[in-house]
Amino acid sequence: MVVQAQEEARRLNFTFIGPEHLLLALAGEGRGGDSSWSPAFVEAERRARQTASPGPVTTGHVLVAMLADRSSQATRALEILGVTPESVEAQLAQIPLRDTSDAPPVPRAVEIKLGGHTTRVDDPDLAAALGAMSQDQLRAALQEVVGPNPERRSGSAG
Repeated sequence: MVVQAQEEARRLNFTFIGPEHLLLALAGEGRGGDSSWSPAFVEAERRARQTASPGPVTTGHVLVAMLADRSSQATRALEILGVTPESVEAQLAQIPLRDTSDAPPVPRAVEIKLGGHTTRVDDPDLAAALGAMSQDQLRAALQEVVGPNPERRSGSAG
């Protein structure tokens, strides 16, 4: 089980095994025809992966996915305690992922690949800042520095 959890963690780019990786490993075993896994659990695992994609699956994704099935044992028990899927989602939205054990590891370096050439910059602050940017934000920041048509600039320099 730990080996499968380790594989799940690596697949999702984590350097540690968290509870969500153990759950995913358990669910993965359930897909192998083992009748001990409920259809609700297997569906929750699928839903959590789908919701998280393309990012890592967190315990929040797993919890929300489990609560999406209003007739599941877990949902019914939590609703008796006054916890609803909506209240869980609202609370999860208030908790920054970076402040939890679900946070992905902080990158220590930046690698920039241009064709066959790779440049590595060992700067944890820069790596963290770039890692927090979306692809569109990163593109806009680079275009601001090099201009919207860098190939024209380099062509006119010669």
